[in-house]
Amino acid sequence: MQIVTGILMGDGWIHRESSNPSFKFAVQEREYVEYVLEKLSEHVCSVNEYKDGLFTLTTHSNPDFKKFESWYDSGSKNFPNSLQLTPTIFRHWYACDGSLVRNGPSSYANIGISNESESIDKIQSMISSAGLPEPRVNEWRETEAQLVWTVDDTEKILQYTEESVPGYEYKWRKS
Repeated sequence: MQIVTGILMGDGWIHRESSNPSFKFAVQEREYVEYVLEKLSEHVCSVNEYKDGLFTLTTHSNPDFKKFESWYDSGSKNFPNSLQLTPTIFRHWYACDGSLVRNGPSSYANIGISNESESIDKIQSMISSAGLPEPRVNEWRETEAQLVWTVDDTEKILQYTEESVPGYEYKWRKS
């Protein structure tokens, strides 16, 4: 469930059409979808490729996904206050919503947090509780924000993830 949690923090969503929800996500990296398919194989119902290069993965309905329904109580996706980051959760969140920005010989990491732009303190607390360095928060519209780490702190957060994921290795390469 940690992989699902991390993806749900980024490009995933809970689909509620029956008494038991399913999990879905859409990305443009085929390798990543294949990797998640391998990890969640017993839960996966379908993988689709669309003309625009987007890949989706959908699981079977599963009562285990009910615990994520509360993320949508406000009408939009919001992380619960009780969420605790692990290297696996953070790895998949970063893979989905993060990027590594190259600035000359240096690189720094960021993660988009548009769905949580009004809950910055909660996100900062979650990051701090995981022992990660505190990022700067860039807000550029009412509903758009991103976490930005310094060059030195980028090294620490990438080490925290323990490894990259297939299809998104470039987000871990600093040169």
